[in-house]
Order: sequence, then structure tokens, then C-alpha cells
Amino acid sequence: MSIRRIELPAAIAMEPLEHLLRAFEDACADVTVRVVVLHGTEERFCGGMDLSAMAGEDAAEGLRRFARLLQGLQKAAKPTVAEVSGAAVGGGVGIAAACDVVVAAATSTFSLPEALFGLAPGAILPVLLERMQPQKARLLAFLGQSQSAEWAREHGLVDEVVRPKDVEQAARRWARDLMRVAPQRIGTLRRWIQEIPTLAPETAVLRGAEVTARLVNDPEVRSSVRRFVEEGTAPWTSIDR
Repeated sequence: MSIRRIELPAAIAMEPLEHLLRAFEDACADVTVRVVVLHGTEERFCGGMDLSAMAGEDAAEGLRRFARLLQGLQKAAKPTVAEVSGAAVGGGVGIAAACDVVVAAATSTFSLPEALFGLAPGAILPVLLERMQPQKARLLAFLGQSQSAEWAREHGLVDEVVRPKDVEQAARRWARDLMRVAPQRIGTLRRWIQEIPTLAPETAVLRGAEVTARLVNDPEVRSSVRRFVEEGTAPWTSIDR
């Protein structure tokens, strides 16, 4: 079992984005990898889309590939952690927001400057709204100004703020905690959480009971529960050692 660390490019253009997509897909396909950690440098987590690329003829294709990356993060077969040091700008904010956990150095900043150039963070806002209230996400997009890590934590974009020297250690701690979830249940949880808002409340509760009932009948689940009840052996014991 391992943590796969993937370094983000300083700015997202076609070639770096393709390398990033391939590295992430490889990590998700590797059965020995339990958690994926995305990180940048001390100065910059990720600066978002390369503006020179945005002015080129392949801008639309680059944006589609970026959207594919965000979708991949949302549907990933592994838990994901964003380890943010320095500036997260534009698409970098989107990548962080799409991760399951965001750990940020106290000196890091977050900004969406797209509207200042007459653009819109179209692919970023859907993932951002899974973490932030619409008014705060709108304000971040309207102002285009850098906001502090503490501001981002207060409004849901960041899960933990730590000293700059502790950010990698904190990301590893979160990754280790995330390893406790049974790998085969990650997809189940993601799909069910995405389905819930589409259902009426009473339907969601009943459907949820069915989801759990199906899992109770899984022989592996039954064996795991039995060992815990009879022997006190938790499934995650080997990870905590």
C-alpha cells in the first residue's frame, strides 16, 4: 500500500496537461496505490491555464482536457489530497477543490482571475460549488483577488491550514487516514453521494437502505464485520501500525 505523489505543472498547457492526466490515470490503475497526493512547489501549487495557450487555436481542446482532469478527480477510484503551498490560481483552485481533502500552508493563496480577462471559470465553478456557498464562490470569481488560506478554510475550500514546513507531513497524515476506507467502496460512495441530490428525501433514505443492504450480503464484508465483533480486529489495523 502506498501514497502516490504527483507534481502539478506551474501552468496548464496541452502537453503538461496530457502528462498530468496520464500520471493520474496510471496512479488510479495501480492496485498498490491507495491515495493520490497532488502538489506543486513552495511558490506555486498551480497557476491554472497557460494564458498564451488560451490565446491559441487549441484553447477549446485544452479546456476540454482540463475538464476531463476535474471529472477524473471527482470520480477517482482512489481518495485524493491536494497539498497546497504557494499560489493556487484559476485552474489550480479547480484542481484543489476537486480533491477529497485540501491541506494548505498558512502562506498559500487562492484566486480566480478569469473574469478580469473577460473569461469565466466555467469548468471550475461546478467543483467549487461542492465545497463553497454560491455567494462566496461568486465573490471569489468577481473580485479575482488572492484570498488567504484561512479565508479559504473558513469558506470550505480548504480542510486544514498548517505551517508551511508542516504541509507535506499533514498531507501524508490525511492520506494515511484515507487509506482506512475499503478500496472497493470508494466508487460506491462517490456514485451514491452524487445520486442523492437527484432524489426526493424519502426516496433517498429508502434507496440508501438498499445500497447498504446489498453490501451487507457481500461475503468479504460479512467476514470483516465478524472478525471485528468476535476478535476485535478492525479492518484497518495493518494500516495503523
